[in-house]
Amino acid sequence: MSRLRTALAAISLAVLAGAAHGECAFDEGYFSRDTYAGKPGVETVVWLADAKEARIITSEHDLVSVKHWACDALGLEARMLVDPDPGDDAALKHKLVGLARLVLGEAELAGFTAAIGTVADLSGTKVDIPGAANMPEFYYIVQRLDGFDVITLKYYYN
Repeated sequence: MSRLRTALAAISLAVLAGAAHGECAFDEGYFSRDTYAGKPGVETVVWLADAKEARIITSEHDLVSVKHWACDALGLEARMLVDPDPGDDAALKHKLVGLARLVLGEAELAGFTAAIGTVADLSGTKVDIPGAANMPEFYYIVQRLDGFDVITLKYYYN
């Protein structure tokens, strides 16, 4: 049953990520498979060029979908499927930071971890990242579902 639930959630994740943004100009020289392939904690990366999306399996066996776009601004939406639910908020925050580590640069990561360090409610909110004035819209959402979680980071650069 857990595998079926994981498969259905992964399909839903793919559909949601794929429908997130319309067609925009995009330069694959900026983001590609190589952007994620060498990162710590990444086991497998598949780059879907038409969708401008990376599908990743982490060393902790979480599924990640990272969608990039470039229209009026550069943007990113990353979703992590965590199955099973780790149970406590500290473990879930570890997963949230792991997703951030995968998609953020060093300066943004430091600001993000500082900003959420004292957050008690993991359900999600807009985050002001110190020193990242070029990221005026940065959000995270943690959805606890029936036995698994979906973590989303979403931002744009202007």
